[in-house]
Amino acid sequence: MSDFKRIGTDYYKVCNVPLMSRDFVKTLIKWSKGEIITDKGKDFLQTIKKYDGFITIPDNQNYKQEINSFYNEYEKIEHKFINGEFPATEQFLRHIFKEQYNLGLDYLTILWQKPTQILPILCLVSDKRNTGKTSFLNWLKLIFQGNMTINKNEDFRSRFNSDWSSKLIIAIDEVLLDRREDSERIKNLSTASSYKTESKGKVKGNKTYLSQEIKEILIDEFIRYNVTELKFTATDLLEKLKEGSIRTTRFNVSKILKNDYNLEPVNGSYKRYFLSLNTLQKTIVDFEIKKGRYFEFLKKDFIENNVDS
Repeated sequence: MSDFKRIGTDYYKVCNVPLMSRDFVKTLIKWSKGEIITDKGKDFLQTIKKYDGFITIPDNQNYKQEINSFYNEYEKIEHKFINGEFPATEQFLRHIFKEQYNLGLDYLTILWQKPTQILPILCLVSDKRNTGKTSFLNWLKLIFQGNMTINKNEDFRSRFNSDWSSKLIIAIDEVLLDRREDSERIKNLSTASSYKTESKGKVKGNKTYLSQEIKEILIDEFIRYNVTELKFTATDLLEKLKEGSIRTTRFNVSKILKNDYNLEPVNGSYKRYFLSLNTLQKTIVDFEIKKGRYFEFLKKDFIENNVDS
């Protein structure tokens, strides 16, 4: 079978990318049509398997790589199953779950047999070191192979998610997600019925890169302040873009809000939210009244129907 595939209108090569662990991860790397012709000849293009697009449908028991002419990004798990006892594994899992051992087995069983079932976020918590938390993640990775990834904290704060968005299990070792918006984003990711992905250098849909940056800012603001509506002037958003080292003009921001989001500015007073400390030194949401030509954004248009990252 050819290492090349045409998915949609793009060509890809199936590559085994080496890891520091001396293991390999199977990856689809984009390949130009011209280079394929240079290496293989023009007639070779006719031998390449064609798919209409990508899908992710996890199935560990009746796996299919192709479903209705679509390429399934979920990977086939290459295990040979043998009936028998598993004393070492049982001892390890009893050590991990302790009095919740049966609950842990139920969780793992559902994860294997019904991978599309929404499950609670599993947290292994201990103030001690060397309790087996990292070993448990490595054990899960051995079972689910390429369908699991172990992320870093910053991966969840980046909108670029194509490396891990198709994985069944997304794990984090040594979690330090101390911001409220981090936990809210993870909660949304775990319960969303649909999910959009974005790669570096690519833009979702037909909106510009700047438009997507504005959208990400608004999603973060809705999560941070937990409000149903936000109001910003083009200058407000321009300042937030500059904080992210994105250079543009107020005119471009205003143009995008009008063209991509079908919004028109309103002249008047509006609330600008910010975080502050109360007398008990607890973080609270506060606001100040500003005046200007502001645009109004509704939370339901950005978060409730779908989740971005």
